[in-house]
Amino acid sequence: MSADIQPTFTAAFVEDRSRLTTFFRILMVIPHMIVLWVYSIAAFFTIIAAWFAVVITGQYPAGLYRFHANLLRFGANLNAYFSLLTDDFPPFGLGGEETDRYPVQLMIGPRKDGYSRLLAFFRLIVAIPVMVIGYAMQLVWQVGMLCSWFVIVVTGKQIKGLQEFTELGFSYVARSGPYYLLLTEKWPTLMNPDGALPPAAEPTPIEPAPVASAPGSFAAPQAPAATPEPTAPPQPNPFGE
Repeated sequence: MSADIQPTFTAAFVEDRSRLTTFFRILMVIPHMIVLWVYSIAAFFTIIAAWFAVVITGQYPAGLYRFHANLLRFGANLNAYFSLLTDDFPPFGLGGEETDRYPVQLMIGPRKDGYSRLLAFFRLIVAIPVMVIGYAMQLVWQVGMLCSWFVIVVTGKQIKGLQEFTELGFSYVARSGPYYLLLTEKWPTLMNPDGALPPAAEPTPIEPAPVASAPGSFAAPQAPAATPEPTAPPQPNPFGE
């Protein structure tokens, strides 16, 4: 049986930012807001269908699970862009390679094999503590976003501590979405599941591959790249070719 994995949120930190797109950010998100509004109309009916399915059968339909998970990721990308957590224009599609490469990621675990009918039936009641904490964290998110807007417009740079402050509130609200939509049965933790704000994405250093040697032989040590060994002059061909 698949485990109930807590959703996680990450946002790569970039110091240099665009003053122009930051100043007009509220206008930049209008096309995505229209697309999200269209998706939300369909989601109104699919969420009700998923609730009935889980309450009656204890199973979350796979197609609805994928749609809701991708919709939450789309909304997280849009709100992260609007909240100045990134300058990268978010993709319009639900899922796909562009979404997977986006510097902001709301990662949702796979669908469980079975769900509690009781927890699903009373989800609006058991989610009250999550709503209360989410309201407070939304205030943190909005204060950080407003401060970031002024800092970036004036300096063209983002402050890492301010980014983490905004991300603290945003992350909780974003990770609450899968709980509201019955994708997970676990309350979202105050911080990310690892207990700390996610670090900025950094490239992984590539280690040189070891040189394999034949059995019974010794591998010669590799010379440093900065001091290549001189090559021997070419030998004359005895066949004259």
